[in-house]
Amino acid sequence: MISLLLTLVLTQANPADWVQPYAPSTPPAPSAPPVPVQDGRAAYEAAVRLIGEKQYGPAVTQLNELAQKSPSAELFAARCSALHGLRNFAAALADCQYALRLKPAAALPNALYGQALAEEYLGANAAAAQHYRDYANLNHVTITPELRSEALRRAAMLQAPAPMPAPMPVAAAPRVTVHVGATVGPPSRSGFASGGQRVCNSSLDCGSGGWCKDRGDGVQVCMNKGGHGDSCQSSLDCGSGGWCKDRGDGFMVCMNKGGRGAACNSSLDCGSGMFCRGDDLKYCE
Repeated sequence: MISLLLTLVLTQANPADWVQPYAPSTPPAPSAPPVPVQDGRAAYEAAVRLIGEKQYGPAVTQLNELAQKSPSAELFAARCSALHGLRNFAAALADCQYALRLKPAAALPNALYGQALAEEYLGANAAAAQHYRDYANLNHVTITPELRSEALRRAAMLQAPAPMPAPMPVAAAPRVTVHVGATVGPPSRSGFASGGQRVCNSSLDCGSGGWCKDRGDGVQVCMNKGGHGDSCQSSLDCGSGGWCKDRGDGFMVCMNKGGRGAACNSSLDCGSGMFCRGDDLKYCE
């Protein structure tokens, strides 16, 4: 019953397409078998009731406390559901993945569905489609025909070819100057945008781990572990230590220890000995 409730909460979630950068807490390493959930059964079931009542914040608080005493696969799967309700998709993905490291999907199907849903909203379409199909193929009492059909529908939708965007006349393309030698403009004929990122129509064009996203001017580029100055929509699109920030003109770019003349949001985005200065558009100097 609890597993079915968590899956229903996930299927009813209607989160925004993208969220602000979020740094999820790292679950404890599975160096020792988790304490059986029965040791905290009452608290766990109370948290699940809160999720069913859409009181996601209190549910996360209660599950955080319980995780210190009685961690379990079921607990992390439940917290994944609550985090979906709070639209913290990166944290939800981490919790569902960790739950599936502790128990197989056959025993915890709601965690697999939660993983697929988080991947979908984070733009990892290929992985999400595969995990939706894996969920639909499970033989578990909580997977109703309706849930199975919904999972297959989402998988098919994610794998459908994206419509080709209408060509953008060069003369009408927006162009914003950042500093000498770095501009945001239309894609070049080589298949790369002027900033150096690959132009794409869907995430299938971006290779393993790449996501196809609008960089903010109608041009879709591959985003995945970008360097300083690369277009992004969230910090998940930036490399290690990078943050996705507005450079001052509405465009989001990765920032992390940039060199002289690089766009910045604060001095933390500049290399050693440099400061972030300027009015609207700021640069490291």
